[in-house]
Amino acid sequence: MPFDKLRVNQRSFFYTRVVHRQVNFAIIIGMLKKAAFAKALTLACGLFYLFVYLLNLLAPSIFKLFLNAQFFGADIASVLPAQLTFIGFLRTLVVIMATGWIFGYLWAALYNRFQK
Repeated sequence: MPFDKLRVNQRSFFYTRVVHRQVNFAIIIGMLKKAAFAKALTLACGLFYLFVYLLNLLAPSIFKLFLNAQFFGADIASVLPAQLTFIGFLRTLVVIMATGWIFGYLWAALYNRFQK
């Protein structure tokens, strides 16, 4: 596919390719910036985990309701440890954020590959 221009918006997650056809109109194909998308997904995963952890500390009954609702009412909250240590929290946060970055990068790479 020939490309006449490649415009990059620095504040966006997208590259914009403008392809000119013979009928003189442009088709805009958005492509994800892999690193930016991975960072955004990492931040979203980390903030969500922090929210759930704080919900568990501040309102355990609402946390149990929220967690069980994610699994269609199955009693998943009873399988969790009674107390989560701060080291356990940090370890889980690092794993979630690293996994989020890897999946975000792969997601953007696959999206860009199939967008062509």
